[in-house]
Amino acid sequence: MTIEELENIRNCNSSYFDSLRKVEETGIMTTDKVQAKYNMKKKEIIKEHEKIRKIWQGTGKDTRWFTRLPDGSNNGKGKKIAKTNRADLEKAIVEFYQNQPDKTMTIRKLYPQFIEQKRLEKARDTTVRRYENTWDKYLESDTVLVDADITKITRSQYREWMLRFLDANPMTYKCYSGVKSVLMMIIDLAADKDLLPDNNFRSVKFSKNCFLEEQEKTEDEVFTKEETQKVVSYLWNWHESKPSYTVPLAALFQFQTGLRVGELEAIRFSDVDSDGFLHVKRQLVKVENEEGKLSQVQFVEHAKSNSRKKPIYLTEEARMILELVRQTNIANGDTAEDYVFYNSRHKPMTTATVNRCLITACEKTGTPVRRSHKVRKTFGTILADAGVNLTMLTSAMGHATPDVTFRHYIKDRNTKAETAEIIENVLRNESVTPCDTFSTNEKAPILQ
Repeated sequence: MTIEELENIRNCNSSYFDSLRKVEETGIMTTDKVQAKYNMKKKEIIKEHEKIRKIWQGTGKDTRWFTRLPDGSNNGKGKKIAKTNRADLEKAIVEFYQNQPDKTMTIRKLYPQFIEQKRLEKARDTTVRRYENTWDKYLESDTVLVDADITKITRSQYREWMLRFLDANPMTYKCYSGVKSVLMMIIDLAADKDLLPDNNFRSVKFSKNCFLEEQEKTEDEVFTKEETQKVVSYLWNWHESKPSYTVPLAALFQFQTGLRVGELEAIRFSDVDSDGFLHVKRQLVKVENEEGKLSQVQFVEHAKSNSRKKPIYLTEEARMILELVRQTNIANGDTAEDYVFYNSRHKPMTTATVNRCLITACEKTGTPVRRSHKVRKTFGTILADAGVNLTMLTSAMGHATPDVTFRHYIKDRNTKAETAEIIENVLRNESVTPCDTFSTNEKAPILQ
C-alpha cells in the first residue's frame, strides 16, 4: 500500500469523530444527527479500506471474518486480524483508522470549530442553522475540496473545484454566495490559526454565465403606489372597527419606518427620545429549543446591525400611531414591560402575527399577497424615488453599506404606464426636435 492510499483513509480518522463528539456535547447537533454522520463516515472508511485490503470470510471449520491492517508489519503485508462476524471486523477496522495520527488540517475538520465560533460570537440561531443547512446540502458529501489539506489548496484548484461544483449544482448567484460565504469563513478561520498566510480565495470571481438567471419579479417585491394606498387605508379602517387590536397599527408603523420585523416587535416606548427619534436597541429572534428546532422566540438586547446606532426619525404619522397604541395598551392593561406592540393574547407581537395581518389586508383589497419584508423594501424604494441622500437612505434602512441597500431593497414600483409617462416627461423637457414626419400633437405609430 502506498503512502497516498493510507493518507486517503487517514482523512477519515479520529479527528472527524472527535469533532462530531464535540458538537454533540455542545448541543450543536442532536444525538440522532451525530449518529447518522458516524454511520455514514464508517461506511466510507470500510469502502476505502477495501480498495487496498481484502475482507473475506473463512471456509471449512474457521468461518470467521478476516482482513489485514496496513500497519507496516509482516514485510508490508500488514497485521492479519479475525472476528467472529463482519460487524465486529468492521468495527476493528474503523478503530484502527481512527487511531492513526493525522496532522493534516481540512475544511471538514475546521467546520465544527467554525460553527462553535459563530455560537460564541452570538450569531442568531437562524443564521447558524442556515450555515448548517448549506454545509449539509452542498459540502458534507464532498471529498475533493473539503477533505484536502487546506495548506496545499491552490487558487487554481479552488477555481477548478468551484467551476465543477457550479456545473453539477446549477444555482443563482445568490445561492452561490451562501456556499462561498461558508467556505470563506472557514478558510478565514484557518488563516486566523496561522495555518495559511491569508485567505486569497476571496478574490476569485466567476463569469455570470456560470449562474442561473434570477427569477425575481420586481412587481412582487414592493407595493405599488396604488396598492400601498389600498392596503394602508384598509389597515386604518381595521383599527377603527376594532380599536383594541393594535396589530394593524404595527403594520402601519412599519410602512412609516421600514423597520425589520424583528426590530418592530421589540421596540419599547422608552426607546423614543424627547426629539421624537427612535433608538433601535433590541430585536425578537427565533432560537432553538431543547430538540434543536427553531420554534422559540426571545428578545436579544442588540440590533441586527451596528449601523442601527443612528436613531430613526419618526414622522408625524408614526408618532400619532405610537400615541394611539399607548392609549390602547393602557386600556388593554398591556403596560408591564413597556413594549409597544402586543397581540390579542396580551403577549408581545410575533412575526407570524404581523404577516397574518398583512395577508388579510392584501386579500381583502385584491392586492398580491406580500409580507412584512416587502413593506420594508417598499419603504426603501419610496425614499429612493424621492431622491433621499444615499448615506441617509442606507442609515434609514439599517444597512452597513449602500451596496446592500441598492442591490436588494430598491425596486421599481411604477406601473408600465407610469414608467412611460416619466420617460416621456423627462425627454420632453430636453431640447429634442420632433421628427418632421409628425406634428407635435400627433402620436407616433407603434412599430409592429
